[in-house]
Amino acid sequence: MYLITLEEIVEEREKLLEKQKKLQELVKKIDSESVIPFDLNKFYKFSQEQVLEATSQEYRAFLREAHYGNLYNGQYLYLGDGDLFIEKELITVTSKLVQFCEILGISISKDTGKFVGVNHRDSVKLLSSLGFLPLITQQLMYTLFIPFLDANQDSERTLIEMKDEIGELLADLYNGDDQIIAEGRRKVNLPGNTYFLKDNLDNFGIPKDIKKPIGRHFFSNYLRGRYNAVAFRMNNFELGLHIYLDASVGSPTLGIRLAKILPVQKE
Repeated sequence: MYLITLEEIVEEREKLLEKQKKLQELVKKIDSESVIPFDLNKFYKFSQEQVLEATSQEYRAFLREAHYGNLYNGQYLYLGDGDLFIEKELITVTSKLVQFCEILGISISKDTGKFVGVNHRDSVKLLSSLGFLPLITQQLMYTLFIPFLDANQDSERTLIEMKDEIGELLADLYNGDDQIIAEGRRKVNLPGNTYFLKDNLDNFGIPKDIKKPIGRHFFSNYLRGRYNAVAFRMNNFELGLHIYLDASVGSPTLGIRLAKILPVQKE
């Protein structure tokens, strides 16, 4: 039996760090706008007041310290109106995007111009490298985005797409009792299968166990004790929150939504 030495471990780690450094340098040289243009007309804009109302100070501090993003004063949050990467072609996959994915080691079919089973790991890697947020968190999805869509007739097309066509990966990962967002980790107590209203979420988007409510509600499905489980929004009339898909698994009915934070003066 061969036992790896400490020197070999250190050498392997140094090689990996050097590879990551070269990759980061290469990514910086590529104009992200040429890979995925950022068109404000294709995004919903949320003011600082809307974000503050939908999130707690504790949650915003956690996201900032986790290097997810800064949702504090002087920022606008932009969420895509429907530009999702999935196997059915909703956007034009350009040669620049194909090249960028190859650099990052993300699977993409050159023949069809579509992502092949987009998964959580590749989604976060792609979005972060292009200056977007690494997916939307479940808290922002259920306390900010969906309530906004419900209250605005102009967003009916987006809601129909979400209910009838595609679900989407969310930023939250779960390893047993740990909730992980970007580089942040905390202990949680998930209730398992339950119903919830947007007001029945705690400060970190965790549903409280309640009976089926009357009116607009969501369904939460969680298999206890799962490791490397990813949160995603279902493509059904309830837009339910599900936490059980492995982060390395992709699906033709799951996509990723573009999200970006911009200072007010750079609007």
